[in-house]
Amino acid sequence: MVGAYRKVLDAAPAQRPAAIREGKELLKLSFGRLPTKGFLAGPAPTDIAIPSLKGATGRFLGEVTLVRGPEVSFRTKDRIHLGDRLRIQPKADQSGSAFTVKELRLGKGTAKIAPAGSSVSIPTPFHGRFKVGDSVFKVSSEQAFTMTAAACRRKLAAAGSSPLPVRIDVTLTGGILTVQGQTGGSSLRRDYEVATTPATTSPLSAETLQGVFARVGEEPFVLTDFRAGELPAVVVPPSRLKEVRRDFYRALADSFRTERGRRTREHLERARAALLPEGNERAPNEREITVAVRDLRDAHILNDQSVRRLLVPLSPGTVQGLAAQGRRLRGREKDVVWDIPFIILDADWPVYRELVRRLAAQGFSAFRLNNLGHFPLFDGLEGLTLIGSYRLFTLNSQAALAWKELGLAEVTLYLEDDRANLRALLRRATGESVPRASVGAVLVGFAGVALLLLQLGQRTPAARRLIVVGLGCLALGVVLEVAGGNQLVGEAARRLRSRPALLRAKRERILIHT
Repeated sequence: MVGAYRKVLDAAPAQRPAAIREGKELLKLSFGRLPTKGFLAGPAPTDIAIPSLKGATGRFLGEVTLVRGPEVSFRTKDRIHLGDRLRIQPKADQSGSAFTVKELRLGKGTAKIAPAGSSVSIPTPFHGRFKVGDSVFKVSSEQAFTMTAAACRRKLAAAGSSPLPVRIDVTLTGGILTVQGQTGGSSLRRDYEVATTPATTSPLSAETLQGVFARVGEEPFVLTDFRAGELPAVVVPPSRLKEVRRDFYRALADSFRTERGRRTREHLERARAALLPEGNERAPNEREITVAVRDLRDAHILNDQSVRRLLVPLSPGTVQGLAAQGRRLRGREKDVVWDIPFIILDADWPVYRELVRRLAAQGFSAFRLNNLGHFPLFDGLEGLTLIGSYRLFTLNSQAALAWKELGLAEVTLYLEDDRANLRALLRRATGESVPRASVGAVLVGFAGVALLLLQLGQRTPAARRLIVVGLGCLALGVVLEVAGGNQLVGEAARRLRSRPALLRAKRERILIHT
């Protein structure tokens, strides 16, 4: 991947078309995800990851059609070469098994390459592990297989880092050789005593000195500019010139590293000085609970005193439900947060702009944004409370400041952030200069598992599928397992009332992460 983009970026303008063609061929050897144009072209894109395809990392080759002992057969959608690495993924979405192709069979014979569209049989190291219908993915090409781990390490060691261009100026006066070098914003000057003898033939010349200093040895330099002053007609022992070169380049490298470290520290100090001042750790505010529902039929949940807000998906259907359920929200419009869909296609954009304006006219003012592209939905509207979801990443106080400038009144901290970073962020994100920050815990359901859902102490119909979100609480710690009918519901409700929790359904139990 890096090699392909590097080839295009480094190419001269005249060679750019050829570099792009070569880069595209290199990208075909990247099997992490399908190539994509980077834009959602329509409601049915062809270059997007498919959630329904289990184990979708790698290039999908086909499905197993026949299993004979450790050998599998299938029709491949792409070329297979000896040395390619494949992974066979069970339909049950269990862990796949990977192996390197060491033998290919086309019909009754063997081959080194199986072209796309051919029916191929491949012996595997596994016996009895695969079944008809399992998915086959290519996860690495034969080029990776042909290099051993030791060969890869040697290649990386030989590559090293790009050398730094260096300029050298040399003068010789009265037996003192003065060398001055400049590289990467660092400069160094040193004087060396050298023994000289008058030259009868071939006196010391600029060409001789340039040849000496062009050999940089193991130091990270490349001589790009050399200048020498007027030199006397003398001879200097070559061994002494080599000593001077080695000592000077070693000292220049040390000087460069020292200067680079100094500049790095200065940049870091300036960046830290630009941050918000770090405050004292504050006692947590009163925790709030926001309940995310599918539609407004569950609007009565706001009557529970422990529920602060309702999170409702913004769609034409839910807004239409206001006609029947809106009376429950009369006077509570500010407690309803409308959650904007992550993706809005071009054809639907006017519809959602109209929905936002209609809701704003009815007194609803809180909207949760899931995409940078959502901001233009609110152009021309004032008095709204815009909330950023965890998809609008806030990993430091500078990001919080940026969201404030864009108009967010509240941000949701990232679900996978660590405790130490959250603490550092919240210590700095103080005052009115940044949006309010919250941490959410979300109910996670699993396919094929019946969910027992809670409405803070009462059973609710499973079809409602409520999602309980705890704001101001980081869902970390020990898992509490509660079993039993009314006991389960009552205990879970008490836990939710005392502190927001992350609920996870597992067979007949609900696991409460607090």
